Amino acid sequence: MKCPNCKAQIEDNSKFCDFCGKEITENKNKVVKKDKITEEEYQKFYIGDNYYKFKNKFNLFAFLFGGIYAFYRKQYILGTIFIIIELITSIFTPFIILFLHLILGLAYNNQYISHVNKRISNIKIKYNSKSKEEILSICSKEGNPSMLSAVAAVVLILIAIVIILNVGGTSIKGSKGKTIVKVSDNKIGQMIYEVPEGFKSGNYNTDNYRAYTYNENTNYCRIKIETRKDNNKYLSTEAFLSDILFSTQTDTVTQPENVTINKELWKRVNVSNSKKTVTYYAIKYNDTYYMVLYELYNNNEFCNNEYNTFMNSLNFREQ
Repeated sequence: MKCPNCKAQIEDNSKFCDFCGKEITENKNKVVKKDKITEEEYQKFYIGDNYYKFKNKFNLFAFLFGGIYAFYRKQYILGTIFIIIELITSIFTPFIILFLHLILGLAYNNQYISHVNKRISNIKIKYNSKSKEEILSICSKEGNPSMLSAVAAVVLILIAIVIILNVGGTSIKGSKGKTIVKVSDNKIGQMIYEVPEGFKSGNYNTDNYRAYTYNENTNYCRIKIETRKDNNKYLSTEAFLSDILFSTQTDTVTQPENVTINKELWKRVNVSNSKKTVTYYAIKYNDTYYMVLYELYNNNEFCNNEYNTFMNSLNFREQ
């Protein structure tokens, strides 16, 4: 370089000119730049020892553990969304879950690298006054996986499964387009009841329809329960009962009569023929109509006793 005073040729980074003795202020005012850090170096510190595994096209752990693995990698939004979708789709068929896990396994590495780059960018902006070593240390700490988060995700999933199975039922579409619901076999609406021992729940039970059957040896018994909200369609319980009962020209239909069951006044109608008698019960409780029926073939004593036990268990409670 040349001396800015006498123009003599001097060595770079000289503090004084060897010819005129003038102080070289140009070098003194130069800013010493920090060593440049590559993006890959940031990524290596953020991801840790498994950095090169994220270069693969398939992530086995994401495939096996799904949203739990996302929580382990501190991707809480992705993990939550995946788990919610997983829980919802599991209601329909478990095969969808396998498909979702396969997609996540294939897409996770690229998605995670994108996530890492965004986090690194935020760290550099937030800690722009920090040194290289400090920024890399922050990246390493933030990118460190959290086993505690993974355990928390497992606990939340178990809680969600318990809630789904015990509160309101789990809705599933059946092959005939009807809704199958895993429902509580002791409550419908505000009415509680007890299913007789040996009676099996129907395949198409819903929140407002239940069917139970017993079929062993010569005993065949069937119970149905149905609820309908009062939408001002029916002027009375008798009108509701008349609308839901089924009869043919050969059947004998009795007139509605009052029956008290556990202090509640029900309406009852019998529809009978040479083979069976179907007994309908109906009541309006608050804003809902309730219908209960049972079928009695050839005056079967076993079924008759079970029906009486069931009817005596009917009760209402406020929600």
